Amino acid sequence: MISVSKNKNRSNYTIIALLIFCVVFFMYQYGLRVSLTSVLNDELLKHFSISASDLGTLVSIFFLTYTLMQIPSGLVSDNWSLKMIPIIAFCFTSVGFILFVSSSNFLIAILAQILIGIGSSFAFVLIFKVTGTYFSRKNSEFLASLGISCGNFGPVLISPMIAYITLQYYWKSVILFAAFLGLLCAFLGYIGIDEKKLKSDGAVAEKIKKYSTKDSLKIICSSRQPFLIGIFSMLILGPIQSFCDVWGLQFLRSVYEVEKLQASSAIGLIYTGMIFGCPFFAYIAGKLKSYKIPMIFGGCALFFSMLIVIFLKIPFTLLSILLFLVGLLTTCQFLVYPAAISGSLSEISATMTGVVNMITMLGCTFMVKLIGLLMDFSLGEKIIGGKMSYSVQDYRYAMMSIVASILLAVFIALFIKDSYKR
Repeated sequence: MISVSKNKNRSNYTIIALLIFCVVFFMYQYGLRVSLTSVLNDELLKHFSISASDLGTLVSIFFLTYTLMQIPSGLVSDNWSLKMIPIIAFCFTSVGFILFVSSSNFLIAILAQILIGIGSSFAFVLIFKVTGTYFSRKNSEFLASLGISCGNFGPVLISPMIAYITLQYYWKSVILFAAFLGLLCAFLGYIGIDEKKLKSDGAVAEKIKKYSTKDSLKIICSSRQPFLIGIFSMLILGPIQSFCDVWGLQFLRSVYEVEKLQASSAIGLIYTGMIFGCPFFAYIAGKLKSYKIPMIFGGCALFFSMLIVIFLKIPFTLLSILLFLVGLLTTCQFLVYPAAISGSLSEISATMTGVVNMITMLGCTFMVKLIGLLMDFSLGEKIIGGKMSYSVQDYRYAMMSIVASILLAVFIALFIKDSYKR
């Protein structure tokens, strides 16, 4: 009896270690890729000798790869070793970062973004897969939410850290060090997690597959609701993610005239707001017995918040509070996942999540490119001596697309059926 108990405890420790490993990967890839395109925005423009729209293209390659990998990453996670997937994902992401800073060739940078996109596409899926496989449904929901919240600490912690360290050391050396640190984490995961103990004896996740991928997609495509939900999510998260990941830091430096470190910390407040926003909107949805009402309320409040941030130059303290609120309100978008799942068959919930997440990430793919194009269009013929210097007006002109997208999302939400009671 004692021996069995010890073995069970060791198995539990291994499962917890695997979950922590997946959360660390989520934090690592999220924080480092945001830092690369946001904190080091100016450095990348000079390194590759490109314009804002070119940088938008480069980042869009990542989002497009990430988007296209959503359903495949779910299928791989269902059938491959849960120990080896995060290790391989770590390696793909780290090698991508190494490749990205090792050459000034734009085509090499595109290849690097594809590798980073492939690796990162597993981060979100793995947390839900591990919690759903090894924990009861009640505990898995709590642990998955906790894991995603911890993952959002990546940009909050890493971006200011990168901004500070690059003041002392060359930025390429800093990214290379971080990339090799990722490879070290992959190696530690390989030797530290015992795959033999990863047995789902106590798992309560459904194991019987009643629908093939083809049949699941047929069922999903037979209703317009998943697509309306996905479009709402895309129009909310796409512009805010583009603002955080690429354009927000330079916008704050230009409009609010602050230093890079201060601007990076301010952007980090958006991610901090997201950490608290998930449980907040889940609580509101539970109280109101509705997904639709919090989604509409969150979208409207987000619209007015971004309107103030973009078009009014408010005191920096008030701006910081408002950016935290922007992050919190953005998480009204996370209600789309339970809204989509509760309105469909439970047997196809994973495929439904993949489809909605794929539509969502299309927003990031298109929006980051659109903002760059609008900035270059606004810039016009104001390039002096081959140097591109974007003004406050250029940034504000491009950022109009953000508030327009959010307003359209609120309109779309009016046509979404509320599936909470189901």
